[in-house]
Amino acid sequence: MGYKYINKGETEFDFDAIEAESSFIYGAYASFEMDFFVSDAFSLTIPINGYYHFNSDLNDSTLLPGAGPRYYFK
Repeated sequence: MGYKYINKGETEFDFDAIEAESSFIYGAYASFEMDFFVSDAFSLTIPINGYYHFNSDLNDSTLLPGAGPRYYFK
């Protein structure tokens, strides 16, 4: 659940590409993460987050994949 704030609250756009207004949104969230261990202290992590908003004017779903190193303090 959240609030989307579009175009500083204005409903008029310079280009008539979309018709959207600020409003509350709700939906589902799923997350998945994998770790590939290089050594005892280092690993490569790959997170994937997905969002689905049931009532969004802009887009229904968003997928956010990523990757990065991770260091474990001992």
